[in-house]
Amino acid sequence: MLNLYTFAFAKNIKINKLKEMFWRDDLKKHEKLLFHGAKSKIGGKIDIHRGRHNDDDLTCKRYEVNQEWMMTIAYYRGALDEYKNHPVIKKIIEQSRACDYIIAPIADNRMFQIINSFIEGELTYEQCKHCLAATNLGMQYIFVSEKAVSQAKLIERCYISQNEREYYKNIRLEESKLGANKVKLARKQYRGKGRYIDEILV
Repeated sequence: MLNLYTFAFAKNIKINKLKEMFWRDDLKKHEKLLFHGAKSKIGGKIDIHRGRHNDDDLTCKRYEVNQEWMMTIAYYRGALDEYKNHPVIKKIIEQSRACDYIIAPIADNRMFQIINSFIEGELTYEQCKHCLAATNLGMQYIFVSEKAVSQAKLIERCYISQNEREYYKNIRLEESKLGANKVKLARKQYRGKGRYIDEILV
């Protein structure tokens, strides 16, 4: 397996991309193709089973890069203890749990550092929002309920060879450099604009 994937990628044959194309072609109406990744490997048994199809629609909560999403991320990362009993925060968290699945911007450690700067009162909401928008990593799906998990079907485990890892790692590195420059620009451009967290959660 190792030699096959390594050889194919060296010849510019992206097996995983080809598989993705075939999987997308087989999607039925209302089905969505999702990927779950890990830095090394996903260990243990993946406990995802296919449930019976029914007519019940799954409820979705969708977030954009805005104040609600920032507060939600900060809360679940344990950075909002000071404000956890505030009515605004309570309402935000209730809404995050009153659904079957969530679609939200991907938030890595770098993005959380920006959000934390807002929580610590170092950035205004406008600064934070535009800094986060500059580090766009795409969207992620989070299964909240068992009902949502029961509708998922494991298709296949994908293998990524070392040379393919390096390829995408280099792309990610270049994107990170560009994003970092955009963040610096946003910090300066929106300095003093918007409200700080203690002005929002009064």
